[in-house]
Amino acid sequence: MIADQRTREVRLRRLAGRLEYRLSKSRTRDQRAADYGRYAIFDSGIDNALYHEPLPDGSPHALTLDEAEGFLTNFAIACGWRPSQ
Repeated sequence: MIADQRTREVRLRRLAGRLEYRLSKSRTRDQRAADYGRYAIFDSGIDNALYHEPLPDGSPHALTLDEAEGFLTNFAIACGWRPSQ
């Protein structure tokens, strides 16, 4: 399961790069922290977090991997980008 999640994360990082965004995983190692294992999507040009409100502690890493995938996939479709077959 961990390998599947890592593969999915790499695929989403590539998709984000194609869309000129950057997928970032929180570096927090404390499992009790609100942003542990969470993600943020940044605009690569201006480095601002997109799509969500930050957590109460100010961390922009508020998305689960599922939420990040949903945002990137929907945005790619809206832009007309289709994966090569």
